[in-house]
Amino acid sequence: MQLKNITKIFTGGGAVFLDFIEELKQVFPNAEIVTMYGSTEAEPIAKLNIEEMTKEEVEKTKNGQGILAGSIIGVEDCKIIKTGIKEIGKITEEEFKTIQTEVGEIVVTGKNVLKGYVGGIGDKENKFSVDGKIYHRTGDMGLIDNNNKLWLRGRIKEPFFNIEAALHANLKMGKTAIFKHNDKIILVLERNNLIKEKDIKQAINFEKIDEIKYVKKIPVDKRHSTKVDYNELRKLLKIEE
Repeated sequence: MQLKNITKIFTGGGAVFLDFIEELKQVFPNAEIVTMYGSTEAEPIAKLNIEEMTKEEVEKTKNGQGILAGSIIGVEDCKIIKTGIKEIGKITEEEFKTIQTEVGEIVVTGKNVLKGYVGGIGDKENKFSVDGKIYHRTGDMGLIDNNNKLWLRGRIKEPFFNIEAALHANLKMGKTAIFKHNDKIILVLERNNLIKEKDIKQAINFEKIDEIKYVKKIPVDKRHSTKVDYNELRKLLKIEE
């Protein structure tokens, strides 16, 4: 079925892979498809009109750069900082530069960014100040390319969107999940996925998958119905963190 009268589609709230975009194009052939990236505390952060995605960016997706979130919008500033810093507190602009890196946690500031939580609970872990300007720590991994476009790698605990994005760009994968356990990268597929393991490994030759597991259905969060519930997934696989 095709719905030709729909002219614009906004999607987001979870990982938006290229094979899903192709499915949208088939159902809504006349629609402009726009992906949005943000968080509850900062919306939007980046925007991508799929038609503007270049061949080079598609190739980078296929080769492990991540999910292209697009041009940075809405926020006044977006930076990438080193992971593993528990609390940052109040720092100067010069100190801020020393914790910035190429691939790491996405942090933002701006009028559309929440400056603090009720009662201050969570502020120390998720907020910091640079010469009085409050930044929000998204908890997401990413990088900013030379064209000032944002790429996503996933949550800090599961930074494997680059592998998943490559799989979905090269193959029609269905639902996927990837996490690390005992220093091994584990790919989880649903049992109805008939793609051969050799094709999977060939599609992501930039990274080694140590194990592929199958479940009847990959669990997702109740709020978005799209983000993988990794705690529940580990329970299904009887794997403890």
